Amino acid sequence: MALGLAAQLAWLGLEWGARKRLATAIREGAEPEPGRAPLRDEELLLGELRRRERELELAASRRREELDRYSDYLVYLAHELKTPLTSLRLGLSALAEEHADREPALARAPGGTRDAAALAALLSELGSLEAKADEALFYAKSHSFAEDFIVKPTRPDELVRRSLARMAGPFVAKGMTPAFGPGFRAAEAGAATVLSDPVWLGFIIEQVLLNAAKYGPAGSVVQIELRSAGDELELSVADRGPGVEPGDLPRLFDRGFIGQARDRTGERERSTGLGLYLVGAMAERLGHRVQARPNPGGGLVILVAMRRY
Repeated sequence: MALGLAAQLAWLGLEWGARKRLATAIREGAEPEPGRAPLRDEELLLGELRRRERELELAASRRREELDRYSDYLVYLAHELKTPLTSLRLGLSALAEEHADREPALARAPGGTRDAAALAALLSELGSLEAKADEALFYAKSHSFAEDFIVKPTRPDELVRRSLARMAGPFVAKGMTPAFGPGFRAAEAGAATVLSDPVWLGFIIEQVLLNAAKYGPAGSVVQIELRSAGDELELSVADRGPGVEPGDLPRLFDRGFIGQARDRTGERERSTGLGLYLVGAMAERLGHRVQARPNPGGGLVILVAMRRY
């Protein structure tokens, strides 16, 4: 009886030792000990693991191909949308300028003021549509970011001016005015440059400005400033909108974030969007810092810090 029990314990010890060696081999990516015929269950387990590994690799490869095709389609679609939208915006801008030149006479004509408001509203909507097309384009390209950016000396003040010209519709529709601080004008005069990709940084700046236009109240001023901070140049855009709850500020640039904003009447408004997520993601990849903080007196300040050239 005692001999039988000892034999059983020795057999269990052999099984345990074999399984331990198998676990070590799997963990280290090695084969079982050479010169020893593996136990049957080891062979079966290793075979199953190899089969599952091949299946996972094949599934991952197919998924990557699907994502690549989807990204390519998004890029194509965004480009196809941007061309007619840009043409429409330029055409309406020309009409708006012609309307402004004839404003005194048109204002006295029936419906003249209404026509001007309609043009401003159309320009605003076209600006929003262009921004959404840009979001789709840059989101698709973000998956191959390393292949699509070139870091070089870049002037952020020029990108701000260009963005405001391109996205004037939302500002005009709400009667909002951009105001440049003394630091911005000094940086502009001194041709201050940073190390960045002008295309991606331009997208970041446009999204920050559009966020200010979206949440700022009609007739308000958006403060735009550039300040030197050590070896960095900080661009800040401050609006007078409802702001963001303090607890939501750290998550403002998270993907899929839906936060709560409080307007001056105390009512709560939902705020969400893909734009600020892309701002945070692109800024990090470019080596920039992005931060949001409350604007004293109400509203939100978004700051983008870039390394000086």
